[in-house]
Amino acid sequence: MNTPNTITSALTIMLLAGSASALQDARPQDTRTPAVEREQQRHNQLALVKASSLLGMEVVNPNGESLGDVNDAILDRGSGQIRYLVLEDGGFLGLGGDRVAVRMNKFRLGAENNRLELRTTPERLNGQPQFDPDDWSSLASEDWQDRLNDVWRDVTDENDAASNDDANSNRSVRKIRGKVVKVERDGYNMGDNESAIVVIESDDGERQRVNLGPSWFVMSRNTVPMRGDSISVETFSDDRSDKKQLHAKSVTVNGSNVELRSASGRGAWEARSNDTNERNSNAQAATAQPLILLSDLTGMPTTARNDNSGGIDDAIIELRSARVAMLVLDPDEAFLGIGDTTRLVPWSIASIGSDKVRIDADEAMLTNAPEMPDDITVLAAREQMDPVYSSYRVETFRFIPSEGRYGDQPQRNARRSDGRRENDRGEQSSKWDTEIDGSVASIQTERMEGHDGSVVTVVLQTSDGVRRVVLGSQDVLDKKGIDLKKGDLVTIRGTKKQHDGRDLVMARTIQVSNGERFTLEGGSW
Repeated sequence: MNTPNTITSALTIMLLAGSASALQDARPQDTRTPAVEREQQRHNQLALVKASSLLGMEVVNPNGESLGDVNDAILDRGSGQIRYLVLEDGGFLGLGGDRVAVRMNKFRLGAENNRLELRTTPERLNGQPQFDPDDWSSLASEDWQDRLNDVWRDVTDENDAASNDDANSNRSVRKIRGKVVKVERDGYNMGDNESAIVVIESDDGERQRVNLGPSWFVMSRNTVPMRGDSISVETFSDDRSDKKQLHAKSVTVNGSNVELRSASGRGAWEARSNDTNERNSNAQAATAQPLILLSDLTGMPTTARNDNSGGIDDAIIELRSARVAMLVLDPDEAFLGIGDTTRLVPWSIASIGSDKVRIDADEAMLTNAPEMPDDITVLAAREQMDPVYSSYRVETFRFIPSEGRYGDQPQRNARRSDGRRENDRGEQSSKWDTEIDGSVASIQTERMEGHDGSVVTVVLQTSDGVRRVVLGSQDVLDKKGIDLKKGDLVTIRGTKKQHDGRDLVMARTIQVSNGERFTLEGGSW
């Protein structure tokens, strides 16, 4: 027989159970499918491939049909950024096996990181400038690069971006003497070009940060500043930013002098001047080109703090950021006393000259550096890269997926020229008020009141439910090459707006998990 107390206790238990269930149901449910979770995990991993595997990698179109193989890669000598892939079609597209260069950002990464996808037509490939590996001067030709950019509707002007010093050429010059305590690569001050920055501890103990010039030029010289070197720099100040920056007119490293800028302030790396006298008076005109073939990099001899240390056996490429991450050093046994092993060397401490690679490391650093693993996927977890960098006493580089349109926004990894930090994707966070991670559930075209024409909207399945985002007009999306598919994992940043009684998000940047990134700055609708 049930007593009143027994009944009350039972009811209490039922109510508590019901309340717990209700609370559990009220919590946000993770609606991600296992496939989306796997894609998210994959996106958090570095997409690493050996240079020897990239060369020869198959390229397919969206239908899975083979378009040819990667014959070579063209990369920035300073930053290690891959600018173009050279595609050899083997005559499949009727091009007779000719090689064509395609901008790196036009490729999509395959699901298994073992092939690349190129969204193009045979006719468009046929209209590309032919790449002749025997005519290496074509890489230095602005006409060749301009034609290539026109084909892909990208406009970049690296030489114009590389010099912003003329306005400061007549400022007072200050000489700084001391020791090099740090060498940085900063991609902010020169557009697509990366700057070489030295941190100098002067004789009076003060530390100064000096911009030497484009890293491809400065770090390809016979005289390259390295940590511990004695250095003397003639500098002038750039007062046009919030944070004054010192620029070098000339630098002397361990007694060897390099003139970086002429009397008029023009950079020694510039080749566009029509002033023949100025060019002839510039004794330090560039001897190395900004771009280099990946196939020429492998096999180069190396020095470490001016001692012969071996040669470059291979390289490791991070595909989503389109950068050389590591060089693989085959050490000289006479130098390190180790044989039949290879060592990993971060790109950030390597200087690529015209005939050799200089490594800013001593014998102890190289001896204690991690060996090249048989399976490079063990390095794919970002934290697994830390021991490589720490063995050389440098900061770990953060590989950020490159722009969907490479010329729109340079890769960014450290700080702005005015000293303020940027977020991971190289934009100021104040431009957005929301960020959405999710998988594409559907893509729709609809008309919106107050807008002339239709706009494309995407419905995202997120951990907080369904969100609708306005991408923009179809014409703009086509021009930028934005082609999302159902199931794509994306991160969209944008601004919240109300339209016709609905809460919408207007996309400003789109990051796709395959490494593509697009900017819709100012709105595309």
